[in-house]
Amino acid sequence: MTPAPRPTVRKSVIVHDLTQMISVFMAGASLGVPVTVRSSPHAARSVGPRVFRTMTDRARRAAPTADAHAVFDCGADPGYALSAIRHGNRGIRLDPAVAAYPRVAAIARSRGIALDDDPSPALDLAGMVGPANHADLVAMCRNWLADGGKSCPEAPDPSCQGGGARVSESHGTVFHGFSTTGENGL
Repeated sequence: MTPAPRPTVRKSVIVHDLTQMISVFMAGASLGVPVTVRSSPHAARSVGPRVFRTMTDRARRAAPTADAHAVFDCGADPGYALSAIRHGNRGIRLDPAVAAYPRVAAIARSRGIALDDDPSPALDLAGMVGPANHADLVAMCRNWLADGGKSCPEAPDPSCQGGGARVSESHGTVFHGFSTTGENGL
């Protein structure tokens, strides 16, 4: 029997802590698929770029074969984006409506960093913050990376039920079991 073809697109997962980041790296490595790991929206307000870089480095050590690209979300603050560049973050997300966006993008490009503006849906692990079981996180991420969450909308798959999973799209994010009205810091 021929194995199912691997996805060629890099799917995104939004993480809120180190355990989640490691789980995403491990899921991607176990499937042999590329993944983008994004911090929570506007994470720069609550987590410094050095902390995010350290988290990324620790996740890489935990899953060295992962083809994972980590992106630090700076919201609408170009100062955070410049700080993230200085601290060695290889992926940055900045609101393109910011007047300084072209200048920040030029600085990033000069250092081999592309600003991430991928609008495609992402699995947000916000509902899995707290006492989530690492194995459940890995299973949820594997499901998302393998089939794009096709089994998640009605949550019939046990790997999608961890956070009272429901899927809705808002600004390119698939939210699992939490309100989209509040801030979601790392």
